[in-house]
Amino acid sequence: MRLREEKGKISTIFNIIFAIISIIAVYYVWHIYRINDFGQFEKAEYTLGLSNFTRDDTVKYSNKYSYKIESQQFNDALIYRNIDVEENTLYRVSAMVKYENVENEKEDSEGGVNIGIMDTTEKSDSLTGNGDWETLSFEFDSRNRTNVDIVFRLGAYDDNSKGTVWFSDFKLDKGKKDPNNNWNFICLIMKNLEVDIEKNGVKTKTNLNLRPSEISLIENNMKRFKTSMKEMSRGTNDSNI
Repeated sequence: MRLREEKGKISTIFNIIFAIISIIAVYYVWHIYRINDFGQFEKAEYTLGLSNFTRDDTVKYSNKYSYKIESQQFNDALIYRNIDVEENTLYRVSAMVKYENVENEKEDSEGGVNIGIMDTTEKSDSLTGNGDWETLSFEFDSRNRTNVDIVFRLGAYDDNSKGTVWFSDFKLDKGKKDPNNNWNFICLIMKNLEVDIEKNGVKTKTNLNLRPSEISLIENNMKRFKTSMKEMSRGTNDSNI
């Protein structure tokens, strides 16, 4: 009887240990799946193998795993997703971004952390250096396109960068048609103006005066400008967000 009880205890302990190991194994497999699951996003890089793409569960903006791109060497690395768009419509794409030690290979470069459209130079401003979570947005006109590949990038078209960036909380906004084609401009004509002009470190007060003929030329140009704007605004498909 006692031997049977001992065997029962051993069996229970073994089952508990097995259950714990199974839970740990399932969690580990799920974790590996999650950090490598990019869902509807595709990964791409100019030089294969130089950049690492992972989902990060520790550095994240919200409760979602962030999308992490890390390039220890200069490269053009990105994730992208194809989206359907309506022709001649404005769109805004935005994401929360965090970045560390981002620098460009060339001094005069468009590279860095940015959002844009694949195989074009259309993109947002690029971020370099270090930055905590902030909103990065990109506006574009679909023109005659019905779908585009939106890229979230560390680099740029024909530019390489290195560093680390995290993307999170993606958002797409569609513009609304705006039938208003009114333009508001103002032109100020100063007939007399006194300014300081510096030459060789010496400032000299100088009076600038417009002649009547010059004022007349400006007025005529503004009238022509008004007509041109009216023609440009006729039948537009402008949108705003």
